[in-house]
Amino acid sequence: MNIIKFLSLVIFTTLVTGCASDNRVLSVSSFDSNNGKGLVLISFDDRNLFGTSGMSMTVEDEKGDRRRLVNGRHPEKINETSPSEISFSALELKPGRYKVIEWVLYRTEGGSSGPHPTKQFAFDVKSGEVAYIGDLKVIRVVGNGIISDQLARDKPKFMKYFPFLKEATIVNKAINSGWWPMPGGKKMDESVK
Repeated sequence: MNIIKFLSLVIFTTLVTGCASDNRVLSVSSFDSNNGKGLVLISFDDRNLFGTSGMSMTVEDEKGDRRRLVNGRHPEKINETSPSEISFSALELKPGRYKVIEWVLYRTEGGSSGPHPTKQFAFDVKSGEVAYIGDLKVIRVVGNGIISDQLARDKPKFMKYFPFLKEATIVNKAINSGWWPMPGGKKMDESVK
């Protein structure tokens, strides 16, 4: 009986402290433009030879608070023969300026990007606005990622997975394109997208 109480206490403590310190931002299923927040749209393009396992992007606001933007709940295969996937996320953030400080791969070739991107990646969030900030494509085999504007490709998918966007105006605030390697990742030519 004491072991059950102990395990219950451990689980309860883990849940409470885990929930209190969690900085993940997950996709929403609706958006109220009057809630004082903005909606950020991003696609996560996970390229791998043997299957994907997820990724995230960490952003920091002007106060130094960090949020981990997690890849979406709506993965799609790039094509029928590829294990690579693109997922789509609609994420609520408080208004302000955010800079991207890292991206992270989960499992297999997992790990964090290098601390210094080739360019400064930042975006602004306005209350009530729906803004597309780009596509984060990570090519696992070379340990490198690129942020680029893929709105023309992504917009129909966002409409499909987030029907509440059909009446919204999507502002294209795509982050300037650039490569961002993991430590030990291959250096990529800036012209390759």
